[in-house]
Amino acid sequence: MTAEIFGNYRSSQKNLQGDRPSSFFYNLAVRKKFWHKAASLGVTMANPFNKYMKQRSTKFGESFNQVNIRDVPVQSFGISLSYKFGKLEIKKGESDHNNEPQLPAI
Repeated sequence: MTAEIFGNYRSSQKNLQGDRPSSFFYNLAVRKKFWHKAASLGVTMANPFNKYMKQRSTKFGESFNQVNIRDVPVQSFGISLSYKFGKLEIKKGESDHNNEPQLPAI
């Protein structure tokens, strides 16, 4: 059983005419391997507790004042199934070019 948590935060930005909103986004995932680790079944959730990410930005100038409010849909759920075919073998040994960079042919 494997669990994963991922988050991304972007702070608000101030500029000459106003500000840009901050945002926070997170993912939760759980994966279970079976059939001798050849297959796995996973469940993933993006922002499972918030259906929308509310973003409020303002702009202002000499003759205007603007407020934008956006509700960005961020909530999602997914299921994944994966299966490995064959075996991957990695052999440790000396390389053909002794780790020298290859030069392009002219």
